[in-house]
Amino acid sequence: MASVRVDADDEDFYAVEAVMDRSVRAGGPVKVGERVFRPEPEQPFSTLGQAQLFCTLTCIENGWPMVQVRFSRGDRYSFCDYVAGEIALTSRGGNRTTLCHELAHHGIGPGHAHDAVFAEAYARLLSSTGAPQQAALLQALLSANGR
Repeated sequence: MASVRVDADDEDFYAVEAVMDRSVRAGGPVKVGERVFRPEPEQPFSTLGQAQLFCTLTCIENGWPMVQVRFSRGDRYSFCDYVAGEIALTSRGGNRTTLCHELAHHGIGPGHAHDAVFAEAYARLLSSTGAPQQAALLQALLSANGR
């Protein structure tokens, strides 16, 4: 498996994403600045086939090359393998948020890590797959953190 480089921008992004994830799990309204968000509940996928179908349909809708979904060999993190055209999920990674995150990597390609191009693609995917409040929350959290 290829090594993953995590820089300060990645750490900042992951910290914001963790706040969003906790807010989604907690349910109910979330206030960021003066705005109140009501993030949609997480959409879990109970089988690899369901996750694959979600990714296939999302790739078709966005005009992206197809991606294969598999379970990762470890249980540390999910990731997008650009060379193999795969998304590797941890055993707990089969949900809309994780798949949208990895599909954003797949769709925009390497070279963007967790920059503004990636964040926009990720938010757009969340919104177009039934989670517009999660997308707006992500954007508000990034903006509140100077991103």
